[in-house]
Amino acid sequence: MRTYPYLDEQGNLRSFEISALLGRRLARRIAASCPGVEILPCSLRKDLFCEFRIGPERYGIEEPFGDNSRYCIAPLDPDQRASLAQLERHFGASRLGHFWAFAMKVLLVTVLLVVVLPPIARVFDQDRCLDRGGQWMEAARACRLEGVGGSV
Repeated sequence: MRTYPYLDEQGNLRSFEISALLGRRLARRIAASCPGVEILPCSLRKDLFCEFRIGPERYGIEEPFGDNSRYCIAPLDPDQRASLAQLERHFGASRLGHFWAFAMKVLLVTVLLVVVLPPIARVFDQDRCLDRGGQWMEAARACRLEGVGGSV
């Protein structure tokens, strides 16, 4: 899966982000699958929806502003980030996250095609009908051309 690292002034990793298309539960599951991680109790409904520990260090997965396209994974104490690079590599190597992000993109495109495309096509059909001097019949979703004597 693709990660988006954030570096401090010295070039050290300070946090990283992952796509929010994964969903909160899957992001938590991927964090839990990292060796040495202990998931701490936390509500999925809060912006900081996952807290976990790697040794003495505590990390969190947060959705900034509650509505973002990415989740931020960062240490809760900025001075303790020795395991952050290992964590980023684990998320980057996760095939589960990559699969679900791809599946969500396919689902989103499919929904857009099924929900958005038919009304747009109907607008073009209506426009074509009116340009030819016909009358659009919404109930039948068809064009009636007066001079020709039939529907098109």
